[in-house]
Amino acid sequence: MKLSFASLVLVLATTAGCATATGADEGDAGPATSKDGGANKDSSSTTKKDAGPTSTNDSGTVDPTDDAGTTLDDNTCGNQTSRNQCEQCCLTVHPSGYKVYQQQLDDCVCNSPAACATECANEVCANKPTTPNGACSTCIQNSLSSTGACYQGVANACQSDTDCTALFGTCIPPCEQKQ
Repeated sequence: MKLSFASLVLVLATTAGCATATGADEGDAGPATSKDGGANKDSSSTTKKDAGPTSTNDSGTVDPTDDAGTTLDDNTCGNQTSRNQCEQCCLTVHPSGYKVYQQQLDDCVCNSPAACATECANEVCANKPTTPNGACSTCIQNSLSSTGACYQGVANACQSDTDCTALFGTCIPPCEQKQ
């Protein structure tokens, strides 16, 4: 199964619980990450929405819930009204998958093959936020295109993790239809 990292671009940031996301309409250009694994926000947003309380399911694991106490899953994420809300919900529902993706992308961007080490030297690779539409975020986006330097490594890592596969294979795709 080929995962599409289309349109979700999470720009790397370092403040705890802070990450930004911007949509991209460039085919398979995909998400960058947040070194803190935080939820995303688009460039028009200035605050991060709290994921709310959690509940325990029958298997003893904790399911994420929204502020109203509704259990979040891929379906409830797909029912969100905006792309940003949907994507943020997906990151809340699939945190371990997002972490797999994030770690692989961070390594590719800054270390090996250091696909964006020059462009991101003073931002992501220095544990600082990226500038929206700047050289670093553009490089990350390009590195995640289907022919980009980071795509295959990120895709392989993600496909080996069921939560990451669910994040990009089932949860994020309905978000791409929203504005």
